[in-house]
Amino acid sequence: MRIGFCTTDYPTLPADELFGRMAAAGAQVTQLSFASVAECGFTPSGVFEIPFTVEEAALDAIRAASEKYGIEIVCINGTYNMAHPDPAVREEGVARFAGFARAVRALGAPYVSLCSGTRNRADLWSAHPDNDTYKAFADTATGVMLLTPIAKRYGLTLALETEVSNTIDTPEKARQLMDEYGGGALNMIIDCANLFHPGQAYPQQVRYVIGHAFEVFGRDIVIAHAKDIAEGAGVQFCPTGEGIVDYPYCIEQLRAHSYTGDMLIHGVYDQAKRPPRCGFCVHCYDAAGGKSCAYTRCRHHRRDGRHRLCRCMRHSACGRICHWRGAQCVKLCRRPRAFADRRTRCSGRVSAGRPC
Repeated sequence: MRIGFCTTDYPTLPADELFGRMAAAGAQVTQLSFASVAECGFTPSGVFEIPFTVEEAALDAIRAASEKYGIEIVCINGTYNMAHPDPAVREEGVARFAGFARAVRALGAPYVSLCSGTRNRADLWSAHPDNDTYKAFADTATGVMLLTPIAKRYGLTLALETEVSNTIDTPEKARQLMDEYGGGALNMIIDCANLFHPGQAYPQQVRYVIGHAFEVFGRDIVIAHAKDIAEGAGVQFCPTGEGIVDYPYCIEQLRAHSYTGDMLIHGVYDQAKRPPRCGFCVHCYDAAGGKSCAYTRCRHHRRDGRHRLCRCMRHSACGRICHWRGAQCVKLCRRPRAFADRRTRCSGRVSAGRPC
């Protein structure tokens, strides 16, 4: 399982600088937004997050940066408000998608992410009381049916995620949309943080909420996002590892449902919280095949000893891993590898804070 970032977590930058920053953080893959690339000259609105077209020079810059830093573009954001109450807006979204799909095909990305939309006129990610109506669902379904032939024409797969603020806010609605209107071209993005509704974001609910989603659409997941949600009665997202999402369980479910794709970290907008070589839970790396991070800080577990995504990470130089062991954080050498000078190796167990 490769690890990467969504470019929407970064400011708009020239392609080379954007991919360079992701590479410095250890990204192997990315989910791209054209609005993140300065050469595209596109500024998203609260309704449309895709341009009508992308200039060839911008595509060349993105391709060059992707190849230079070895970061594969696995998904590109194709989001607009598919449930906007104004039919003219929805029609423009479909018109934009045709030119957008050509650009996606030119970059070789296999997946396009969608937003199911909202009745909120100002912002496609904001809730509205009418989102739960049949008409809102029907408008989203119509949008999917109109986009499906375009996606098939360019060999693309559409991917949607449940969003509490959008029309598709439950696994059951996602299942219905795929089965009845997806035309074989619609699959799912799993973002465990987005599965929680108000009143559900508590530790005792985590495995039930996540497990239920996998039961409903686990076999249809093509992209996995790593975002987090804070404990509480509301819906407050937070950087990966700072909330209640049980990522070891999430990865266990991904493997159980034969997921072979990547994990894209999402929602870490503060660079100070984006550590070197990606801030992700070491236990998730173990579950994902032992991928390593170079995050040296340790955010201790809860006092009751219950695992809550500790921030203890493998050192880049020697492969040490921090683990919680009762009263202190200790480092264990796992799969030791040479230091940069390739003359010495790390071995054994040492107390936290000591040199390797």
